[in-house]
Parts: sequence; C-alpha cells; structure tokens
Amino acid sequence: MIHRTLRSRLTAPRGSEALVGTVFDGQYRVHAWIGGGAFSNVYRATEEEGAGHDIALKVIRKGQSDHARAQTGMVESHAFEHEVRYNQMIQSAGLVRSYRASRTSDGIDYIVMEFVRGEPLDQRIRRKGPLHLGHVRLLAEQILEFLADAHGRGIAHGDLKSGNLLVCDRSSFRAKVIDLGHARSFRGGSHASAHLVGTPGYLAPELVDGGLVDPRAELFAVASILYHATSGHLPVQTKRNIAEERLEYLRDSSRPIPTTPLRDLRSDCPPTFEHALAWALSRNPAARPNSIRAFLERLQESFEHFPSPPPWEFDEKEEEVSVPERAWRWLRGLWPGR
Repeated sequence: MIHRTLRSRLTAPRGSEALVGTVFDGQYRVHAWIGGGAFSNVYRATEEEGAGHDIALKVIRKGQSDHARAQTGMVESHAFEHEVRYNQMIQSAGLVRSYRASRTSDGIDYIVMEFVRGEPLDQRIRRKGPLHLGHVRLLAEQILEFLADAHGRGIAHGDLKSGNLLVCDRSSFRAKVIDLGHARSFRGGSHASAHLVGTPGYLAPELVDGGLVDPRAELFAVASILYHATSGHLPVQTKRNIAEERLEYLRDSSRPIPTTPLRDLRSDCPPTFEHALAWALSRNPAARPNSIRAFLERLQESFEHFPSPPPWEFDEKEEEVSVPERAWRWLRGLWPGR
C-alpha cells in the first residue's frame, strides 16, 4: 500500500481512477488515487459531512476479496476486517492508523485510514539513493519501537519491508509502518500459510517452506530493511533479483547472507553496525538476537559512531489534481480563479 501525494512516476492501474471525483459509499469524496497493493487501491478522500480532513480509503479491487483472504489465511468474511482488528490492537505512534472497515451496498470492502503525506521507503531509496547514516539510526529506532509494541502484544507484522514503511513529509525524519494485511499472532505458534506470505527480499530462510513465524524472523526483516537503507541494495542479490531466484538462494544453505558485506557497499558504515546486521541476518534463527532489546542494544553500540542526522529533505512538488477534483474545488471556492 502507498500513501503518496507528491508527483511521481507511479501510474494508476487501469480502472483505478474511476472513483476519482465521485462520492464513494455516499460518504467520502475521492480526490486522487495515491497508490495500491496486491489486492487494493488507495485514495485520498474527505468526508462529505464533517470538518473535511483528509483521510485515506483502501478499497479492494473488484473480484479480489476471496483471493485476498485465501492468500493471507484470513478467516474473516470481510477482506479488511483482519487488518483493522490487528491495527487497533497496536498502540505505537509508528503505525498508520486504520479507523474502520466497511462494505458498500454492492459488496465492495474498504478501510477508512489515517492519511499521511509521504512516500514508501523503497521509492525514496530508488529516487535519492541510500539514507544518511544519521537517518538510518532513526529508522532503526523507530521500526524497533513499533515492533516492541506489536511483539509485546503477541503480534507479528508478517510482511515487514521497505515498501511497507512510509517516510513522512516533514522537517525531521519519521517512518511509519503500514499494511497489517498479513499480521498474525505468535501465541500458540504460527506457521507460514500454504501460500507464501512475505516478500522474498526480506523473508527469513526458515519461512520459505513454511517454518515458524517468530520474533527472530521479524528481526531478519528489520535487518534487511536497514541493509537496504544503508546500501541501496537488498541483502540477498541474484542474477536477475526476481522472487523465484531469491527463494532458491534462501533455500541453499551454502550461500551467504548478505551476498555482499555491507562495508563493501558503504565504506563509511561502522564495522560494529555491519556486525549487528550480520547477526540478525543469520541463516539459523537460533543464531540471531533472541529479543528486540538485545538487537537494539547491539545497534546502539554502533550508533555511537554515527554522525548526527541532518534535517530531513522532502520534495515540495506540485500535487497532481484531476479535472473532476479541480471542478469540485472551484465550486467550493478552493481553486484559484473563482
């Protein structure tokens, strides 16, 4: 899922802009398509009644509800009930909030969410390159703060990756976690479902063939995100970097993780930080940190050698506004020229 309001190379999938300029479910005026995931589209909208604050609507794509539930192992009849339920159990300020799940009269499932201006971390890295080390430190602390809250409640995110972290458009660095569609409970033991859940570039090796989902698998994903943010590359690299090749790489216990030592890609990275990430990226779960606290303490030793973070820079680019949106704003007196 993507919350993005700045001009970008993102192209709305065919049919997704049909809602733009309409009043969705009789309650929400849709202003712009801002992104999407495997089964849904996300829109910026405002409530027709009320103060007119921006919200985000995550709307299931037509015919995708049953497929989404099967892929993620959901038991709920509503495609988004699972995501909202787990979202509301977590109290961390580092999570983009989901307010409620609902369904239109013609059976379209959607979520009403907090609207946050920003862009996914993976897109930021593609556009601007690796983060400043000071921002990497803040990123690590913020992800682990969220994870400590979630794990303390017995919840695994299930798909931690750079694309599920939103870096906010503000003067100081802030990352927020999005998309709890694959969340699950640790309690009682939770195995990967019959359908692979997670993203191969961040997936712990033991999960490839249905291993136990536990906090150490999530720390592997966090270390993968930090490696990506520091170097601009994912820790598992293959010839074409496609999912199938990465899964085969993960299954082959003779192949190193990471493929390339971090300091070969980022020479100003302290050796202690490289060692901390290598610890969390161990193939054997028993060799990884056994808690978030243990991993954070090791990271903090390396952070003593990190530079202070500079002000966070974001692009103040002109927002793309659709023709129906311009007409609506003109009628409401919100568009220049009236």
